[in-house]
Amino acid sequence: MNSPGATHGWHLDDPAFALIIVLEASSAEDGGSLEFIPNWFEFCSQIGAFSDEKVGPLVERARADNLIQVRHHLSGDAYFLRADRSLHQVTALRREGACRSALNLAFEVTPNPTYGDTANKLYGES
Repeated sequence: MNSPGATHGWHLDDPAFALIIVLEASSAEDGGSLEFIPNWFEFCSQIGAFSDEKVGPLVERARADNLIQVRHHLSGDAYFLRADRSLHQVTALRREGACRSALNLAFEVTPNPTYGDTANKLYGES
C-alpha cells in the first residue's frame, strides 16, 4: 500500500493462520493499522446475522460495541493471526508518502482444504 486511501479492506482468509511480517510501516497517525474482530462467526451468531452478508453494517455494530481491536505495527514487527476466524483489515493510508508493505505467510491446518472464491480471485483458477 503506497497511496492515500489505499487499504486492505475487511475480509477473512481461506487458510487458518497468517504470519505477517511488516517490512515497511507508516506512523499510526498515517494509517496502515491492523483492525480485527476476534471470533467473527460467534459475534454474528450472537446478533442473529449471517457471517457472509454485507459486513459494513456488522462492522459498525461491532465498533459500537467496542469489539474491534486495533494494533499498529512498526517496520520489522511480526504478528500471528487466526485469519479465518477473525474478520480483519488494514486501515487506509492517510497521506502522500505513507506506505505499508508486508509479507503474508499463510498456514493451513486442514488436509486437502477446499477454498471458496477468495483464493481464486487472488490467484486465478487452478
